[in-house]
Amino acid sequence: MLFNIYLVPIVLYDRPVTYYIFGGFVFLPLSRPYLRSEYGSKWSSKCAVRLKDLYFNGYKEQKDEEVVILSRVLASDINVGFHKFTNCVLEKVNGKEIKNVKQLINVIESCNKNKSSKFIHFLFEHNVTMVLEIDEAINGMSKIMVEHKIKFDRSPNLRIDANVTEYDTNSPKLNATKRRHPKGKKKVDNNIKKNVVNQKEEKKDILKKNNEAMKLIDEITKIFEDK
Repeated sequence: MLFNIYLVPIVLYDRPVTYYIFGGFVFLPLSRPYLRSEYGSKWSSKCAVRLKDLYFNGYKEQKDEEVVILSRVLASDINVGFHKFTNCVLEKVNGKEIKNVKQLINVIESCNKNKSSKFIHFLFEHNVTMVLEIDEAINGMSKIMVEHKIKFDRSPNLRIDANVTEYDTNSPKLNATKRRHPKGKKKVDNNIKKNVVNQKEEKKDILKKNNEAMKLIDEITKIFEDK
């Protein structure tokens, strides 16, 4: 049974601005005010076809249903390769269909608590998958939040009855200062050097694969636009 309510809100009025950040991924529910802020007054001619279709033709099947999108990625070493992805519709997390931001948080926190998986698999439209290692994502959050001066990983309406960390955005950026080594005393272990090189090569491979995925999305979007 369909509720006679638009899936994408036309106005927000007294509704709180909702967001959730994990591993630098910024998630939020799609709304008309958001589309206007992203693409301007002529957003319907500028945004992706999928977003426009959800706005004009989407209706709720459940009362609390939302279109959850990856708004943007706050650049960090833990999410290399995903920095250019914006406004992607989230479909599933670790195989579970996501209906709203609150459910997204529950799925991620349950995986971390139960240690049911070492990784979080985010499945977006066009079958695009992004993977983050849970422990790495959690440990890297402090640096991301301080660098971008964000105190909380979620909006006030999602902090009720939740054990949430407040990040000290006034502290100096982590790893921002480079230390100088005295002449003749700078020693770098060869094994560490090799590991750094290997990690850089792995990141290049990941970036290449995700660039290919982005090109695929562009090609699919063009097909719909041509119609």
